[in-house]
Amino acid sequence: SNSSFKSKIYTKIPWRFLSRSWGKLHNKEIPKILRTSIYNFYIWKYGVKLNEARNQNLKSYRNLGSFFRREIDLDGVRPVLSRDQSDLVCPVDGRILSLGKVNSTDGMIKQVKGINYSVKSLLGPNTSNQNSTKNFTSLSNSEYIKTLLKNPTKNNNLYYTVIYLAPGDYHRFHSPTEWTINYRRHFPGDLFSVNPKIALWLKNLFALNERIIFNGIWKHGFFSYIPVGATLVGSMKINFDNDIYTSKPYKNSKADKIEKGIYFDKDYEKSNEKAEGVEMVRREEIGEFNIGSTVVLLFEGPKNVKFLVEEGEKVKLGIGLIEV
Repeated sequence: SNSSFKSKIYTKIPWRFLSRSWGKLHNKEIPKILRTSIYNFYIWKYGVKLNEARNQNLKSYRNLGSFFRREIDLDGVRPVLSRDQSDLVCPVDGRILSLGKVNSTDGMIKQVKGINYSVKSLLGPNTSNQNSTKNFTSLSNSEYIKTLLKNPTKNNNLYYTVIYLAPGDYHRFHSPTEWTINYRRHFPGDLFSVNPKIALWLKNLFALNERIIFNGIWKHGFFSYIPVGATLVGSMKINFDNDIYTSKPYKNSKADKIEKGIYFDKDYEKSNEKAEGVEMVRREEIGEFNIGSTVVLLFEGPKNVKFLVEEGEKVKLGIGLIEV
């Protein structure tokens, strides 16, 4: 079919190399005299709202990268709902690609219209559960999900939200709630475009792409926060974890010539002197993307979770995502 031919050709392109080159270009200093016109073109092309930036002096951004990762004046422009108003707020500015309840029989998440992928392939073996690690390949998707849930018997479900950041969006990502991150897994993966048009025909896109998985616990049980890399995302930076090197050549990430499923784990409970994981509160900054990408949230919640946003909707950091 046309789409499988397209994906064959597309996946042969050296996107990691191109992304690194683009990343280098982004970090090249722009002569002061050109900065205003270059950034103004970008602002015009992608609809950037410069009035929201903490620093609006275009000449002070030395390179494209620093402009993409610009801070916004959170207090002034992104009011964040309190715990009483919403259990879960939006962690980024972007557009909702898909959301819903993970189907408990097939364990699938919807990527975009009609293309699905499994929670199992997105997250990999669940190291906190011996059955999951030992028998990972033979576990069915629904059995795998049971190993994640803290209260599977209490009729809790697993829910998801996929949010796409376009080039003009604010590019830092934040915590959507109060939770504890116990575990980090980094899949070097690929760097395919997460543009919704590509997502339509490249199956399993978010499970193929470079991604960092933060697994932990929130008030309703299991919680996972997944920033996904994309084409031309030179890097992802995580504020509390300097061991993550994203978008590196495969051999530098030790993933050279090994099957694509390789990943690097860090147990925050063991590596942290307090042995308590990384505590997060809503709106706290987790890290930043270069250019565009996607954040996937996977969370356990009671049967009566109601989404306050819908697919295709433009969303802002701090608005309510669900009602319980």
